[in-house]
Amino acid sequence: MKILIYFSLLFFTSIEADAGWFQQNSGTTADLRSVNFNHGNENIAWACGENGTILYTSNGGTDWILQNSGTDADLYAIVFMEISGGPVFACGENGIILRTSNNGTNWNVIPSNVSVTLRDISDFNFVAVGDSGVILKSSNQGLNWYPLASQTAKNLYAVCAIFSNY
Repeated sequence: MKILIYFSLLFFTSIEADAGWFQQNSGTTADLRSVNFNHGNENIAWACGENGTILYTSNGGTDWILQNSGTDADLYAIVFMEISGGPVFACGENGIILRTSNNGTNWNVIPSNVSVTLRDISDFNFVAVGDSGVILKSSNQGLNWYPLASQTAKNLYAVCAIFSNY
């Protein structure tokens, strides 16, 4: 099993979990806040962070390619939506949601209709959460997002997929 941990500007990878850690250069000076590997292909991963930074690797983290996200908003989460065939989403400041379905060649802004910072997106069930208790859901592969009732005004930092058959 390949493991990747990131700290600010540096990536650390392990070819096998017990093989030791090797520092990898991210190629950016931006602080990074999220990384997500493709569960079906351990060589493909995405990372995102401040000032709209998005990085992509297709060789397990050895080399990272800077993507043109089209925004300078800080990004807090990036996910590969494997259950829906592979689009990648990132979210962040001012309610921004970005989507690509062509490995980052083009990133499209998807209206979220909120202005608070979005902190996380579930990688299986199209739910995003953020500041002031915001919860968003999409029922059409992330093309449109609508708010869900929240019982809190506190900031929400993470969301997890829940499957009804477990």
